[in-house]
Amino acid sequence: MTEIQMKMKPKILAAAMLVSLAAAGGNCNAAETEGSGDITLRSYSYTRICEDKSNDFDIPNGSQYTLDARRIMMPVSIGGNDITALRAALEELGGVKIEDGKCVPQILPEGTHPTSLPTSTKYMGSSSVDVTVCQASENLVVWRNEFYAYFAGAAHGMNGKRYLTYYVPENTIVTLDKVFVGEYADRVASDLRRIVANTDEYRNMVFDVNAIYVPEDFYVKDRALVFVYQPYDIGPYAAGVIELPYYPDVDMLTPFGRKVLSVPNYGY
Repeated sequence: MTEIQMKMKPKILAAAMLVSLAAAGGNCNAAETEGSGDITLRSYSYTRICEDKSNDFDIPNGSQYTLDARRIMMPVSIGGNDITALRAALEELGGVKIEDGKCVPQILPEGTHPTSLPTSTKYMGSSSVDVTVCQASENLVVWRNEFYAYFAGAAHGMNGKRYLTYYVPENTIVTLDKVFVGEYADRVASDLRRIVANTDEYRNMVFDVNAIYVPEDFYVKDRALVFVYQPYDIGPYAAGVIELPYYPDVDMLTPFGRKVLSVPNYGY
């Protein structure tokens, strides 16, 4: 079983998050690192080779092989907070399940089963999920899921990023409904369209400025909400993941939103 535990000051946490995936077929161990902070994380991972005999590609030997790799950096403790709901949300973010101290391999579809690495990897695909902490401070911890999938015979793989932002002082996951006052979608979408229309870098990446909407994926960074669009959401595959930083007007924010974005109250 692969376990890596870390306990350190939140402000230096993100720099220590880069841990290699385990070698195929097993997990590796690492000692716990002690520090003066109150965040403890543990890394769970697995890798396996899967053989799929039910694919639709014209493959001579009738099988496609896929390297299936998963890693997730899970919180063990964050101060004295009850992080049960946070851990469940992170499992959902990464599409993984932690049971009995292990990352449980996903149930394979009919016609697919684990196997040894084939002699030839000519018909090799890959599927990976990597959930790590990408940002940490005394008040906020942000997890990022970088995922990728490629199937033999496809023109290219598919990749993306999804995020989860956790507000430590109130032991809660940040959502847009908690951040904004009332009905916010139309106003935010209008602002995002104006930002993109007036910025060459963004305008040249999207299909249609008027089709930009408020996505579900976002994270908090530097007093901004960064909205995240997957390939093909608003732009071509070549544009990759598009991230648009947005600085809301203070009147748009709830008291919680102002705290999360570190915006002064100004009497509102």
